[in-house]
Amino acid sequence: MSVSVKTLYVRESDLVGRREVTPDEAARNRAAGKYPRSPRPGKPGVLPFSASTLWRLVANRAFPAPSKLSGRVTVWLWADVEAWQRDVAGH
Repeated sequence: MSVSVKTLYVRESDLVGRREVTPDEAARNRAAGKYPRSPRPGKPGVLPFSASTLWRLVANRAFPAPSKLSGRVTVWLWADVEAWQRDVAGH
C-alpha cells in the first residue's frame, strides 16, 4: 500500500521540539493553575534552534511564513521548511 501526501503541515513543536514534563511538575502546575498540566515526554525538533529564534527568523523574513488554520493553530508547509533547509545548506 502506498500513501500519497499532497500537503503536509508541521507545527511549531514539530520544528523546534518540546521539553519533557514530569509527573511531579505536572502536579505542581495543576495545583498552581498553570500549564502544562499533564505529564508528557520530550520531543526533539528538526531545527537546531528555539521557538524564539524561529519566530525571530519569521519576523525577519529569513524563514518561511506560517499559515493560520484557525485562531490557535499555526502551521508551516513541510515543503517550505525543506526548501529553506536546502537553501541554508547551500544545496
